[in-house]
Amino acid sequence: MLLTAVILIVIGFGFIHVINGSSLSVPHVISKAAFGYSETFINIDKITGMPWVFAKVKYPLGCKILQDRGHIESDEAFQRRVNSNYESKTLAKSTITDSTY
Repeated sequence: MLLTAVILIVIGFGFIHVINGSSLSVPHVISKAAFGYSETFINIDKITGMPWVFAKVKYPLGCKILQDRGHIESDEAFQRRVNSNYESKTLAKSTITDSTY
């Protein structure tokens, strides 16, 4: 009986992701798109605590899940933010340059 319960629990973890981190009061459990044990446990703090390029290489599935669920910024939102910051700094520089003449 105990062996059956353990087997069911182990198999069950192949169907879910468990998301945790300091920003969550309780872990979030979501279903996987396909059965597998890759990145079953996803830690937001671990992923956001490293450079994004390395996080996407080391935890590609976790990064995608966190972006899809809105726990971290999507690539599109990041690009919009960077472009906006660049444009505002460029505008500020041109205003400073124009006022010196």
